[in-house]
Amino acid sequence: MPQARLMLGTAYTELGRRGEAKAQFDLVLKDDPRSVQALIGVANLLMQDGRNEDVVALCKRTLSLDGRNTQAYMLLGEVYAGSGRPAEALPAFEKAAEIQPKLTQNRLNLAGALVELKQYPRAETLLTEIVHEYPRFPLAQFNLGNLYDEQGRVVEALEHYRRALHLNPQYADAHFNLALLCERTGETLKAVHHWKCYLKLDNSGQWADIARRQLDRLRQATVIQSR
Repeated sequence: MPQARLMLGTAYTELGRRGEAKAQFDLVLKDDPRSVQALIGVANLLMQDGRNEDVVALCKRTLSLDGRNTQAYMLLGEVYAGSGRPAEALPAFEKAAEIQPKLTQNRLNLAGALVELKQYPRAETLLTEIVHEYPRFPLAQFNLGNLYDEQGRVVEALEHYRRALHLNPQYADAHFNLALLCERTGETLKAVHHWKCYLKLDNSGQWADIARRQLDRLRQATVIQSR
């Protein structure tokens, strides 16, 4: 019965039926408060609701029962990274990558924290390894572009952002970053193109507002220069 409830809770989670999913995990925990799978299941749901403190508590409880639970370390790292605390995210991502080094997402998360902490050589080693292993993985190309962008290595950043878009032309974040970079390099027409592409893919929210402002500014500047 507990296994069936865990499977049902996981299925409801994937369907976005969070209330029903949590009810199943809660029933498992009522019978077995030490069920690691149920604890992680609830933690995943609470993270979607932005209840970060509860997620941290559940992950720590999970790790007290299973010190090598990769999901708990990943969730901890994601909470800290999402809260702008990369120094706390780093050891969690390091542990996840140590336990499951072949899981690409673990290495990507770790590289992201390293970039935030400006530990560029370690981040570059990780990302170049991933790109070498999976050259057609857009996210890896994009993250390597971010790393080079952070360091002011414009030519390399442009190359990897463009590779990411070649692999996935609908990659909104790559259009956004490439538009900014093209602005900095004076490639106004290319910047305008990428801002337009971004807004076709994402036309609401704060990032879309930034894109619209940048696009309007470039259009105005183009009009003034043409007079």
